[in-house]
Amino acid sequence: MSGRNSVVECQLPKLDVAGSSPVARSIVYFLRPAGSPGAVNSACIARWHVVVAFPTITESSMLKWAFAHFFIFQSDCKCMYDDLKDKIWQLAEPVAASEGLELIHVECVKMHSRWVFRLFLDCEDGVTLNDCSAVSNQLGDILDVHDLSHGPYTLEVSSPGIDRPISRDTDFERFKGEKIKLKTKIKIGGMKNFHGTLVDYVEEDGQKAVRIDVAGKIISVPKNEISKANLADDVAVITE
Repeated sequence: MSGRNSVVECQLPKLDVAGSSPVARSIVYFLRPAGSPGAVNSACIARWHVVVAFPTITESSMLKWAFAHFFIFQSDCKCMYDDLKDKIWQLAEPVAASEGLELIHVECVKMHSRWVFRLFLDCEDGVTLNDCSAVSNQLGDILDVHDLSHGPYTLEVSSPGIDRPISRDTDFERFKGEKIKLKTKIKIGGMKNFHGTLVDYVEEDGQKAVRIDVAGKIISVPKNEISKANLADDVAVITE
């Protein structure tokens, strides 16, 4: 089971921005005790099998095999990420609600030696440092029991900030008319990054889509193709 070694908290300046209250962040570091089993690096295992499992095949054949299994591995990682995110959301949401707060976004980032779990909270009266600390302390105990990361991890709990993440249906409805920035998983119209005004949130061909005005041009982006969305200060177009 993971052990909690330290808590680091910092006060951020309060910004009077509609829809956001970037006032506090609480960061909790969890370290697995020395000598206990840690998480296995699946990527290293995959590379090791590519090298040693087929020592007599040609380089071309080995590369074809590696690329084919790389995409399968990516798909497995995506499922693991989604499952982990959902489980953390289920555990964190009631904790936030018990403190009179709303959980609006969860991020799970796999670093080289640990997971980073980022939770964003909101409240009509604004989120304080004490709010973040209360949620992080309670949730830390719960995550210790469930040991979802199977290894060391960092838990970050904060208010949304000026670049508030938006991911729920209610967020896209609420922030119509606001300037946002999107990053998509695939290229849409030759682009993966969009800055513009959120015009509408509709259903197209049986799936939700975000309509964004980029320099006078309306672009429809399927919600399931959005990898990241945030509120933004200005409007610009970035191509890749």
